[in-house]
Amino acid sequence: MLSENDKTLKCPCCGTEINLMTLESRNSCNDECWSDSKRIACPLFDLVEPFSEEGIAIVRIGNEKTGKYGYIDKEGKYIILPRFDHAEEFYDGLAIVGVDGKYGYIDKTGNYVISPQFDHACEFSDGLALVKIGNKWGYINSEGEVVISPQFESSRAPKYFLKDNYCTDFGGGLAAVRIKGKFGYIDKTGKFVVEPQFDDVCFSEGLAIVYIKSEKKGKYGIVDKNFKYIVKPQFDEANEFSNGLAAVRIGDKWGYVNREGKIAIKPQFDVASDFSEKLAKVKIEGKWGCINTEGEIVVKPQFDHIGEFTEGYAIVRIGNIYGYLSQEGKYVVKSQWNDIFSFHEGLAIVRVGDVKTGKYGYIDKDFKYVIKPQFDKAEWFSDGMAKVQIRGKWGYIDKKGNYVIFPQFDRAYNFSDGLAAVEIFDKWGFIDKSGNYVIPPQFDYADPFSDGIAVVHFDWDEDIYGYIDKNGQVKFIAKEVW
Repeated sequence: MLSENDKTLKCPCCGTEINLMTLESRNSCNDECWSDSKRIACPLFDLVEPFSEEGIAIVRIGNEKTGKYGYIDKEGKYIILPRFDHAEEFYDGLAIVGVDGKYGYIDKTGNYVISPQFDHACEFSDGLALVKIGNKWGYINSEGEVVISPQFESSRAPKYFLKDNYCTDFGGGLAAVRIKGKFGYIDKTGKFVVEPQFDDVCFSEGLAIVYIKSEKKGKYGIVDKNFKYIVKPQFDEANEFSNGLAAVRIGDKWGYVNREGKIAIKPQFDVASDFSEKLAKVKIEGKWGCINTEGEIVVKPQFDHIGEFTEGYAIVRIGNIYGYLSQEGKYVVKSQWNDIFSFHEGLAIVRVGDVKTGKYGYIDKDFKYVIKPQFDKAEWFSDGMAKVQIRGKWGYIDKKGNYVIFPQFDRAYNFSDGLAAVEIFDKWGFIDKSGNYVIPPQFDYADPFSDGIAVVHFDWDEDIYGYIDKNGQVKFIAKEVW
């Protein structure tokens, strides 16, 4: 718990003591520290980490080495007082915290569910959690009892991830472990269900591609969820399953096998990709095309590049010429387009002219101009509006090209939570979708709103950040934000 000396924080601006237990004096302190000429209030926190989807943020009082971590809500009120040397986000109702070099778990009231006793700890997965005791990793249950004794030298935790003798999280009652360079699987008692034998294992759609090295050359096979071979290692290369098919290479040609391990599309391609939306990109004699799940060529190999399909279309290239390709194989290119972009909300941006002097417009899926090229810069539509720039100023248009908000801002963000952060004359504020200022320009910088709260920067010299609501009211102040 906090000591008596740690229960108050002195405002560096006015000297007011703020009681961290009750936040008493916070409002009066803020009032004293505000002025029209210098928009700075007292920093309540030294660090505020991003808010979670549940509206909880980790905060730190004090410096990085000796400070204490706690948790607040979006009003800046403590949910859990700062008393930890280390704190992580809540996951399934529990958060990992550290005190005096040991790690344990707390609930959302701040009570210890499992007291700090481990040298490192990971989130619970499938009822068990990885913990480090001494120099070895093992597993505990939700009561904090060790159910699989520490025996592994490393774990999936990035800091401790090594090449061999490591363990991973449980999923589906099993956990992958690697012993002497081979993968096997243990159950929740620590017994091997599958003895270490694979050099690599990759699950997808309920099946796994497995790899086994040999003295000459490794081979890939397929196993089911019980690790019974559907196909013994025989492929020179294999990808994950997608749409019920997996790309495999036999010799120098690629084909596809089905879930029974039978050849569904005979090896004939120089390169083959995974299926997405029932199409796969394949390469023949240096050119890309597309096939369907029956192996039929839907798009004749003719392109030097095929991008990802978005809203039914992919950007393709032949030489230096770009065009659009539909999933049905329709190819459209216009000689006047110098650059093109993916579709979003039914429209795509195209540029006519070079990068410096060219103009941007929008086309529909009939490849006709909905908004003729006229903008110096343009961005995708979001929630029915798009940012555009003319003569160095940003504004917003609707899908007919009409100005909803005339270009007047030096910088601008897309709308979020019904408001957009904009900069004018070196100050940031927020406008509504009619272009009216809801929060006048006053900040050195502002991030977009997210779930009713936005981070603003008061003063670059002081390096003070504020968290405001949609009325512009400052909820709390921080010295550092992530």
